[in-house]
Amino acid sequence: MVPTHMWDMGKLTSISLRQGILLGISLTVIVLFHQLNLLNWWIGVLIVAVSVLVEVALDH
Repeated sequence: MVPTHMWDMGKLTSISLRQGILLGISLTVIVLFHQLNLLNWWIGVLIVAVSVLVEVALDH
């Protein structure tokens, strides 16, 4: 299969860096909420959902 997109290494690095930063921020927020005893299952789901939606919005 031949890929239909022609991304260079800079574009792939930029996307990977953005995804890593967003994942790190969401995990930091989850750990912070856990340390403050504010975390339950639905708050964790909401934090992950927001980070996924931000990534989807930045993808376009």
